[in-house]
Amino acid sequence: CTSLHVAPKTLIGGARLRMSITMITAICVSLGMLLFMYVMLMGDSDFHQNGIIGYLFRSLNGLLDFFQSDRFHNMVRRVVGNSCLERILRVQDYICYQNNPIMPAMYVSFVVIGFWVFARFAFPYLPFESDKPWGISYYHKVNAFLLVGACAYIFYLCLVMDAGVIDDANIREEIHRYPYDGVIYDGKKDCWTCKIPRPARSKHCSTCNRCVSRFDHHCPWIRNCVGGKNLRLFLSFLGIHAFLCSYGAILIFYILRAIVLEQELYVKFVRDRTTGELKAVTHKIVLRWLIHLHGPLLGLGFALAMIGLVLWGFLAYHLWLVYKNTTTNETFKWKDLTRDIKHKHKKRQQALAAAAEEEAEAEAEGKRKGGKKDKEGEEGALTLKEQLAKCVNIYDRGFVKNFSEMMFPRKLPPAPPPAVPQAEAEAARAAGKKAGKEKKRK
Repeated sequence: CTSLHVAPKTLIGGARLRMSITMITAICVSLGMLLFMYVMLMGDSDFHQNGIIGYLFRSLNGLLDFFQSDRFHNMVRRVVGNSCLERILRVQDYICYQNNPIMPAMYVSFVVIGFWVFARFAFPYLPFESDKPWGISYYHKVNAFLLVGACAYIFYLCLVMDAGVIDDANIREEIHRYPYDGVIYDGKKDCWTCKIPRPARSKHCSTCNRCVSRFDHHCPWIRNCVGGKNLRLFLSFLGIHAFLCSYGAILIFYILRAIVLEQELYVKFVRDRTTGELKAVTHKIVLRWLIHLHGPLLGLGFALAMIGLVLWGFLAYHLWLVYKNTTTNETFKWKDLTRDIKHKHKKRQQALAAAAEEEAEAEAEGKRKGGKKDKEGEEGALTLKEQLAKCVNIYDRGFVKNFSEMMFPRKLPPAPPPAVPQAEAEAARAAGKKAGKEKKRK
């Protein structure tokens, strides 16, 4: 057994202390971002609505609403002036509500910086003691280039591929693609912006300023909508990036493990500078040693693990949507509809309870009004059941057909031409015959 050259007390002094603080800050920021994303995505669900996550969701939305309110704008105007406030609002509108390249540029930056850190600090260990049971083989270096290249290629396809834009040229085909369910799609609304009928399952994207067939959501990372034509590509985008992050995190873990085993840290001792006592190396000391000597690699591994966890969650959610043959947009529509039905039912029950109290008071005074309580209560409960029974997704045809529809979207035949009145049809035929005779005469 030998003594480790870095003692526990010296590991947390000077530059090592700054490195530790940086690592702890990165971990806290990553966990905070995960919590924020979970609150914003799941805080409005029925499971979390009345709990602490729901409270945080409502508080954050209230804070965001306050930043958008006239009261906050007036406060800023008093401090910086009207012209500066207008510039701030223009920048805010460009960042939040316009189809800008900021998020794609951030994606490219993250990929370039992450791959540079991996190549700078991990490539020297590929291969590393490949003849040992815990060694790292050389082919992981080739896999890194292949996976990053595949991610970049799919990202480019997501940027340029049509999501299913609806215009005057294909509106008649898109209207026949999905039937109207009469609940969340009634076929009575037109798109005020595009001036065309709104097909079932479509939506006008305010960011892209166009109507999209089978609209799911607008993804700022790919600067494009997710619709009926590029859903498969978007799932591939999520899957390949989730696999890349998981693969990189696991590979970094094995590299760090191989470094620890090659240095034989767990059979060494450290000397306490205060007492002079020799102590066996523990996991805590090994972690400090790794932070000191391999901090960038350890930080990259942790970041990849967190991002991979988020991406796997997104992928699972969208696969569940495919399983149900629904979209993110429709999920919010169904949620709002069922909540509205339940809210109206609750108000009706409160009204019935108030009427029952009045009836009881009238009976106590000898003024009997008749027994409508049970009948109205039964009708109210029956009405609620009937209304909730209408909230059925008619597009859900089973997992096999739903998956086939996503993987192999059906190509509709050309829509029949619009009906022409009889007088116009006869005039068109007469004009055609006249043109044919003139052509023969010439």
